[in-house]
Amino acid sequence: MGYPFMKVFSCGLAALAVAAPALAQDADEPITIVITGSRSEQPLAHATADTTVLDRSDIERTQAATLPGLLGGLNGIDVGNSGGAGKATSLYLRGANAGQTLLLLDGLRLGSATLGQPAWQNLPTVLLGRVEVVRGAQSGLYGSDAIGGVVQAFTREEDGPIAPWARAALGTQQGREAAVGFGGRDGATQISAGLSTFDTAGFDATSAENINHNSDRDGYRNLAGSLRLKHEFAPGQSLGLTALRTQGENEYDGYPAALDASGKYAQQALALNADNRINEVWRMRTTLGQSRDQSEDFSGDVSTGAFNTHRDQFTWQNDLSFIKNNTLSLGVEWLRERIDGSGVQDFTRDERITRSLFAVDTLRLGAHDLQLSLRRDDIEAIDTRTTGRLGWGWSLPGSLRLTASYATGFKAPTFNDLYYPESPWSAGNPNLKPEESRGWDLGLSQQLGAFGWRLATFRTDVDNLIQWTADESWRYTPDNVAEARLRGVEFGADYRADGWHVALAADWLQAEDRNTGDALPNRPDRSARLDVDRDLGRWSAGATLLAARYPDELPQAGYGVLNLRAAYRIDHAWSLSARIDNAFDRDYQTVSGYPMPGREAWLAVEYGLR
Repeated sequence: MGYPFMKVFSCGLAALAVAAPALAQDADEPITIVITGSRSEQPLAHATADTTVLDRSDIERTQAATLPGLLGGLNGIDVGNSGGAGKATSLYLRGANAGQTLLLLDGLRLGSATLGQPAWQNLPTVLLGRVEVVRGAQSGLYGSDAIGGVVQAFTREEDGPIAPWARAALGTQQGREAAVGFGGRDGATQISAGLSTFDTAGFDATSAENINHNSDRDGYRNLAGSLRLKHEFAPGQSLGLTALRTQGENEYDGYPAALDASGKYAQQALALNADNRINEVWRMRTTLGQSRDQSEDFSGDVSTGAFNTHRDQFTWQNDLSFIKNNTLSLGVEWLRERIDGSGVQDFTRDERITRSLFAVDTLRLGAHDLQLSLRRDDIEAIDTRTTGRLGWGWSLPGSLRLTASYATGFKAPTFNDLYYPESPWSAGNPNLKPEESRGWDLGLSQQLGAFGWRLATFRTDVDNLIQWTADESWRYTPDNVAEARLRGVEFGADYRADGWHVALAADWLQAEDRNTGDALPNRPDRSARLDVDRDLGRWSAGATLLAARYPDELPQAGYGVLNLRAAYRIDHAWSLSARIDNAFDRDYQTVSGYPMPGREAWLAVEYGLR
């Protein structure tokens, strides 16, 4: 059962040993700045939260088309996909439930207030410039949903002269992809804009044993656009606008299986940002924005329900630096969630407001980094929650770094959980409490020139988990009845030099339902990812090997999948790229009853992207 996992882990160690003959050499790389783990800019080397950063070069190198494809298999991240491109996708961060990881886009919350989780599958990476992943509970910074951690995606931001870019690709399964855009800086104005389209006929997204099985192709279409605009009126005084919209149609097998089922969707985020340096010690940042999540399902040509979420968000944050190497961030946040559509017209409540206060203190004392965050959320018609996190980092001799943290988190009940209309088959429960977590993590890392490694262990206990259960008449209602314990160990290693990029991620996870002792579904207990890339001047080539083993042999005992890629730079602007996903055409599933794609190939021509 563990063979694919052990094979990837062993291959990864061997690849790192071959690629890194001189570990002590200096790596002349710029300092990486992160923001998600503290709400203010800080060097990654001083962050107390376990953070991974992926920039535009990583997106282009891996040729990942979607956010789940980019993140899947990284330390702490498991992805469950229900049958290929555009199908329902869940992201499990350190074993937490799918709705317990917060997704931000340029600082705005994304996701459905009825389902309680975002549509990860609909975000094309061609319009993204950077992604930050912060592991561990961050409710002390962001409030609800951040039990497992936070993923923040940033739209593309170009800093050179304004220039165009474009991409066109063809793939198997009648796949077509196209994207155009431009970006850069003109004096005090910075702009980036893009438009992309993706279309595939797909394949049969359900297995034969699935009750919804229908032997047809289940296609997917996506149209997306983004805009980032920033103007600096004076030094330290700027105003910005960010926007992204993605929309399209997804086909799937519904019930009864004989009927063709499909869904139309749209996600949107729009924000106005003001960044004002008041004086040498006071920086004020203000964000006013709205995000939307819209979906409508069809059985044949008949609508079976529309579900629309509107989130209006206001954030006012003040960063104060009265003491050297210390930043105190104080802020208020206001969030209004509204739902409408034919699918929610009988809900007993369609709006709620959350009012929040937060404080974050980040301090560096010699070789020590400390961070304390506290947040109080007053959730209308539910409850008030106070959460926090204490993080510590210690830079030791020999480029070693030790980190530790303790944090609490929570997730507010969804509108479905609270207000689903009563029927003979189901009903919501307005008396639900938020799900709550408490946990710690401990990490050790080292950077030796171009080579780095990290080892982390964590434990999170989640109480008041909401679970829909049936009574004696088979009527389903939700209640706070479940508990979970999430424990794990993560190992990562990375080498970047001499044209090589080798990265290994290996995880051991125990995600347990404490009521039954069973493993939580769709989480492998062992998983590994190995990336090996080589830049040979005009040519480059790479591979990603993914492996996982499941404790309950569902959806299967385990799998190993190899993805291949190559690129050729024609000149300074034009390039060709190709990739083969699942090169050995393995049959595997990440959600029981929904097969993953077999072998797929893509060929692309690009302008200005590399």
